[in-house]
Amino acid sequence: MSQASIQVAIQPARALLKVTGRGTFEITEAVRRFVSARLESGCPMITFELSGCTGMDSTFMGILAMASRGALAKKAVIELANCTPDVKKGLITLGLKALFRFTDNVVLDAALSGLENPTLSREQQHRNILEAHQTLVDAHEGNRAEFQDLIKFLKENPE
Repeated sequence: MSQASIQVAIQPARALLKVTGRGTFEITEAVRRFVSARLESGCPMITFELSGCTGMDSTFMGILAMASRGALAKKAVIELANCTPDVKKGLITLGLKALFRFTDNVVLDAALSGLENPTLSREQQHRNILEAHQTLVDAHEGNRAEFQDLIKFLKENPE
């Protein structure tokens, strides 16, 4: 399973992340760090352009949910633009629709650059996966049944 590529741009009123390919746990740290830095700098909107996103695993969706919760605390918005029907359905199925602004009319006119994914230890990857899935449960109680065994396993088997 190959990871997605992420390209980014920073504009005065928003930061952009273009996701191409399948969003997986392998690239969540890069996304997490970029979003966190943008929110800390006072960025009012972060747009994920998803027209080229072929799918997302639950960890990637959990990181998106974490980003949205962080944005709410900073009075910012996470916008998901040009979602494919399958990606949007996956997010809605997990009860995450209310966390995002969905739009279908974002045109990227900014110069994009590649987002480097840092190398993480197994412990850091483990922690990201746990936090992402706990966020999915916190965001929508209906996700508890689906992820409780994984969360329990991750808590009982720290790396």
